[in-house]
Amino acid sequence: ENALHMPQANCEMQSLGGPSWRSGTIGKVSCKCDGGEGRKMSVRRQGTIESTDSYNGTVVHVDANPANEWERRYECLLDGVIQSHVCVRVYALLNLKDFVCRDVVYYLRCTFSRMENGNFENKTHYQLAMGRAKPIDCRKSEDERSRGKVECSVPIDPNSRAPEWRDFRLIMSDDLGNQSKVLRLTQAEMEVLEWPRGKHNMIQTPNQTCLEWNGPFIYPNRTFELNVQFRHSKLPNLSRNLTVSQMRAVSVFDQVCFGNPPEGNQLFYVSLSRRLHGSPWSERYPEFELTTNASLPARPPRFLANGFSHDRAKRELKVYWLPLDELEFNGAEQTYVASTRTKVATTQGSMLAIFTDWDDTQPATVSVWSSNVVGRSLESSQLEVPRLSDIRDRRIYLESYNKTSSRLSWQGPEELGNFTGYIVYWCKLSSKVHDACDDSSSIETTYARETAYNFSGIQGVIRMAVAANYSDGLTTGMRWWSGDSEVPEKPK
Repeated sequence: ENALHMPQANCEMQSLGGPSWRSGTIGKVSCKCDGGEGRKMSVRRQGTIESTDSYNGTVVHVDANPANEWERRYECLLDGVIQSHVCVRVYALLNLKDFVCRDVVYYLRCTFSRMENGNFENKTHYQLAMGRAKPIDCRKSEDERSRGKVECSVPIDPNSRAPEWRDFRLIMSDDLGNQSKVLRLTQAEMEVLEWPRGKHNMIQTPNQTCLEWNGPFIYPNRTFELNVQFRHSKLPNLSRNLTVSQMRAVSVFDQVCFGNPPEGNQLFYVSLSRRLHGSPWSERYPEFELTTNASLPARPPRFLANGFSHDRAKRELKVYWLPLDELEFNGAEQTYVASTRTKVATTQGSMLAIFTDWDDTQPATVSVWSSNVVGRSLESSQLEVPRLSDIRDRRIYLESYNKTSSRLSWQGPEELGNFTGYIVYWCKLSSKVHDACDDSSSIETTYARETAYNFSGIQGVIRMAVAANYSDGLTTGMRWWSGDSEVPEKPK
């Protein structure tokens, strides 16, 4: 009921600093309401909650550092109801953050980000003066990469010696007036190696890669640093970063060169940056692909200890090794070559090879190489296979495998001289044969003293093998569990 008897209020708002403000200063607006005494008066900026309140009929609202805005509106409320409003225009403050100049032979190209937002663009002008020279007009940058930037081209004499530093005065003009700022840059700060605009020509040799562009190198006979980032296409641990020093003589083309990563046949994404001594780094040159040249495999595979199995009935000898990883191959067409002095084995998968028609009355040395499109590894690994017909008393016989307890049992050898124990092998199941592993798995090994081994801690379905180990190296090799006992029946 009291509200019904409230006198009608007449509220008037005004900007105390005039209709135009400058960002970075303090703006003030006031509201006066006739008949507002004793009632809650509030002033706030439109779209915000924070307000300045009063009960004496007058309120002054202070806005510290108002943002650059074409129309900034303030409202006056009486008992929560809007009574009046006022709009101000807030012009941009000259507040340079990224002023840079680049020496481009006949002129200095200076750039910086615009201070004003889009609504003020046509009403804001920039000029730049160097030393005591007359200011030159600046323009909107036409480079797509420099959107929102202003560019000023200041003429210089390329034949006169550049001073150690230069002074600049930047003038910003708009409807509210002029602002200016004095800046000093050293010559080194302005000497930034820009990348040529045209497409590069890539020249790749086994040890290094060079990029060339048509167009002269601007700072001949001066040392510059080149930073090269190699990002591997799959393996982050192969990514690397190196910086090299180079010097270019006077030339009609621009060129940079860097050493290739040592890993062969690998895809890297490369990006570059460069600088003169004491100057800022250039922008990074757009990433490009580099596939390193294929080279010989880094090493041969390593044979497993006692890494062979002999099938006397089939006259077959199989040899087993630990394969190389992808990176060590350094090239495509990855395979292995195993041979003796007189025989070449047939390689199966990535970790075994088969010799047929094996003569067990003769000892032999088996060699294995890794091979790719370039050729074989420089080195080979050797495995000594003894005269097996002479050491049959060193053979073991696999007896049984208990699936419930995951326990493999076997019968030990008769000959115990020089005997040191057993090597147990296992790997993921191969779908083909009992004495081979899945190509994607590796063969694991451990040692055992007893004639049994418990595999219960190992996940998944596996292949299993055992070998008797002798200190003199004369072993009958690995026996793979086929699912059936090998123990010969005793005569009745």
